[in-house]
Amino acid sequence: MLVLLLIAAGSLGASVRFSTEWLIRRIVGTDTSLGTWVCNMGGSLLAGFVMGSVMFFEYTEMSLIISVGFAGSYTTFSTWMLQAAVFIQSGLWRDAFYSIFGSIGAGVLFVFIGYALAESLFR
Repeated sequence: MLVLLLIAAGSLGASVRFSTEWLIRRIVGTDTSLGTWVCNMGGSLLAGFVMGSVMFFEYTEMSLIISVGFAGSYTTFSTWMLQAAVFIQSGLWRDAFYSIFGSIGAGVLFVFIGYALAESLFR
């Protein structure tokens, strides 16, 4: 049953990611990596929130389903790396630098924000 729930959560996460990126491309323009960044930061925030929640509640299969199933397919590591490679191939070194290192720094920050949010809600 757990595997089926992981598959369902993964399908939902991929669908939400696709919809989020589509919406951002439609609003901002087709030539942007903002959708990938938003998905990765949202997934980081969710992972931090789940991690913080586990500190106050027993670790359950639901934590795994949310963090691995949904957030794992919602975040976009391969797309992020592909976009970074395209920036580099295009000679857009500054964009590649900000994409890679800005996302890492912001991702860790969003994990801590999610953790703090869970801590403030459940403490």
